[in-house]
Amino acid sequence: MGLLLSPGSCLLLCFLAQLAAAASGDRGRVGQWGAEKTPGYWNKGARRRLELALALQPAAQRAKNIILFMGDGMGLSTISAARIYKGQLAGGSGEESILAMETFPHMALAKTYTIDRQVPDSAGTGTAYLCGVKANAKTLGLSGAAEYGKCHTTFGNEVDSVLHRARLAGKSVGIVTTTRVQHASPGAAYAHSVSRGWYADANMPKEALRDGCKDIAHQLVHNTDINVSWGAGVGGRGHQELWEGLLSSPADCQVILGGGRMYMTPKRTPDPEYPEDPDQNGTRKDGRDLVAEWLSAKQGALYVWDKKGLDAVKDDSVSHLMGLFEPKDMRYELNRNTSTDPSIVEMTEKAIRILRRNPNGFFLFVEDEIDHGHHSGRAKQALMEAVMLDRAVARAGELTSPTDTLTVVTADHSHVFTFGGSTPRGNSIFGLAPKKAKDKRAYTSILYGNGPGYSIRDGARPAATLPAAEDKDYRQQAAVPLETETHSGEDVVVLAQGPMAHLFHGVQEQHYIAHAMAYAACLEPYATEPGCRAARRASHGTQCSPQPLLALLALCMAALIGCPRVAGAGDLGLMGVCTVPAEEENPSFWNNQAAAAIEASFKIQPKIRQAKNLILFLGDGFGIPTITATRILKAQQEGKLGPETPLALDAFPYVNSSMLERGYGGPGHGAMAIPGMGLLATQGCTYVVHGTYNVDRQVPDSAGTATAYLCGVKGNYQTIGLSAAARYSQCNTTAGNEVISVLERARKAGKAVGLVTSTRVQHASPSGTYAHVVNRDWYGDASMPQDARDQGCKDIAWQLVHNVDINVILGGGRKYMTPVGTPDPEYPNNTQQNGTREDGKNLIDMWLEARPGARYVWNRTEMLTAAADPSVNYLMGNKRPLCQDSTGVGTPRH
Repeated sequence: MGLLLSPGSCLLLCFLAQLAAAASGDRGRVGQWGAEKTPGYWNKGARRRLELALALQPAAQRAKNIILFMGDGMGLSTISAARIYKGQLAGGSGEESILAMETFPHMALAKTYTIDRQVPDSAGTGTAYLCGVKANAKTLGLSGAAEYGKCHTTFGNEVDSVLHRARLAGKSVGIVTTTRVQHASPGAAYAHSVSRGWYADANMPKEALRDGCKDIAHQLVHNTDINVSWGAGVGGRGHQELWEGLLSSPADCQVILGGGRMYMTPKRTPDPEYPEDPDQNGTRKDGRDLVAEWLSAKQGALYVWDKKGLDAVKDDSVSHLMGLFEPKDMRYELNRNTSTDPSIVEMTEKAIRILRRNPNGFFLFVEDEIDHGHHSGRAKQALMEAVMLDRAVARAGELTSPTDTLTVVTADHSHVFTFGGSTPRGNSIFGLAPKKAKDKRAYTSILYGNGPGYSIRDGARPAATLPAAEDKDYRQQAAVPLETETHSGEDVVVLAQGPMAHLFHGVQEQHYIAHAMAYAACLEPYATEPGCRAARRASHGTQCSPQPLLALLALCMAALIGCPRVAGAGDLGLMGVCTVPAEEENPSFWNNQAAAAIEASFKIQPKIRQAKNLILFLGDGFGIPTITATRILKAQQEGKLGPETPLALDAFPYVNSSMLERGYGGPGHGAMAIPGMGLLATQGCTYVVHGTYNVDRQVPDSAGTATAYLCGVKGNYQTIGLSAAARYSQCNTTAGNEVISVLERARKAGKAVGLVTSTRVQHASPSGTYAHVVNRDWYGDASMPQDARDQGCKDIAWQLVHNVDINVILGGGRKYMTPVGTPDPEYPNNTQQNGTREDGKNLIDMWLEARPGARYVWNRTEMLTAAADPSVNYLMGNKRPLCQDSTGVGTPRH
């Protein structure tokens, strides 16, 4: 019996469950949320979360069961939009809602590239997170040495999945999917195929059949018990007796639930649900009935094809269950016939009830077809699928215990899906943005980067309208015309709870997921690790034992390998296509890398002493797509491929999708895979996913978010350093609603403080450290209306000098600091860069006079000189009239 979770872990789960329940209720719109307007509401909630985070302890026992929920195409933008949709379905505003998966205490990011693709597909990613090695796109259960479509490269390059390894360890296994069960994602759990499209023999070329390759449906029936082939490093001679014992065990259970009937039966076999539709008939050319073969090979096996049949299955009487509920993929939830087709929640529950009878435990893979909704450009279909996957997560949590069950939720890849447009709080997630575009036409908050939603009518983009945009089959507009919308290449989130869930942390390669699950459950190649039972089959473990020194050597070599430019590309200053390092085709490269990462995970210990210093790096608009693309650009500038090369922030051991501002997507701020969420990378410990919405806006701005992450309370859009009781541009709502930043608290505690920005120092983000203002644009007094000045409100530049005693101030923004007409020192002949203050005050001089040892600089040379001078106690550097950019002219604010 496993050890119990720590009290802190239990408290955390209970508290977050209460939050989820409260958030899902009908709390009305923002005007009724008086509590959110007070700092106490946010302070109290943050303190409770902090206390629970401090009490959280790793669950270090091994997992009996593993459930992997895989949201196909469920990027961070989809998670956030699904959260809002879930809340709105319950009658609330939506932004404050909490998904069941978001209550999981541990989180990581996974890099999704395949060996040959920067932007991956579901086959290559499935091989990574299920088999533990990166592979080529469109191939399943094979190392990178296998080539797409070339049958002869299959043999000898097979790699085994966690599902296979779980069966080898005596566990029951199951697959639940709303796609066809032969689809790329579930297929990676059991198949070895150089083409993800070889669903049945009818889909294969003659030469592949001649060379001995098998279709995926055939492998579903004949590979699941791992009695056909053994992958690299796992299995081999000596397992036959063990396997025969497993097959004869009364506790041996298997479950296969999803779509895909037509690939299992001979050509022209009528479908049981659509017997009059020849397009739904069986497709097999070999004349085999794979369902019948599967039934005859297993005692206690049962096949069902509709919800009635599934409901009739008695959990304690069936050991092997196959349910195929559609000829191809199952219907979207919004199109599902609830009397004939089971939901993903119902299938998940049935699978768990059957599989959990095995005293050795089980492995269950659950997938939802979110991806298909996105590919078709139908966001409502995609988001409903995400909501249903989350309901399945919640139901699984009710049927299992985190004391012995490791539950992991992740995605294989993301999509070019975003929502933005400065939408107000409570706006329908499928609704319109509040302002029209430059073409004077309305647009939806949700947009796609490409896809079938692209439309030009009469030479112009058609205006989005309601209620059409709320329809389940409405196609949101796309920027680039494509038959189907595409995947995107940014990192995806991994959420985990249960035994060894703390192994999921930081930024990892996607194949690490399989290794962490295998380690948690004592599966090969980690069956002989400390904490596992006596070394089962230890004599066969030499190939798969982790070798840390070799792993570290492989990592070092990988870091040193450059990437040649294509001939002639250098003359154009462009990167050419790089050659993939040969060692990436070998499973041992990925196995050793993951083993080293697991070993490193155990060396991470929470630092419970208090920090002497704090540094907060804020990437304004630094969403997950930007982080991923920056990683690639950085590496390509160094002559490498890109995705595999880490950024400095990737080395931080903890991540949390919550605090760092917001991403961009479409007009206004958005959530291009940063779901109204941001990313926090930290060397401290954080645990819960939370949104970046403002109290009054679904899609935030830099002012409201700065108030949140610097002052600890959510505020209103375009207000800084004020609770939500303050109203935009209403000066008289300032007094009494001020909230104090971490910078100011640090100064009061006797610490030195500073701010460095490439924007103007009066910009919304840095000003969140010192200012209290109802309008983020009140940079100088000339930017303020006269009535606000008459009422005593102060501009942001004035507050920079007078509100907090800041030791170091570096950035742009000179023109707001000096009187009207004062020539700029760098651009004395450009009157547009002159000072703008109408009160005649020179704030720079005032700042210098009030601080002994203060120095003002306006260029790099002066800054370096001052930094080297020990007599300088205070330093202000305004190196541009406006923002720090390459042109010297300044950039618009966001």
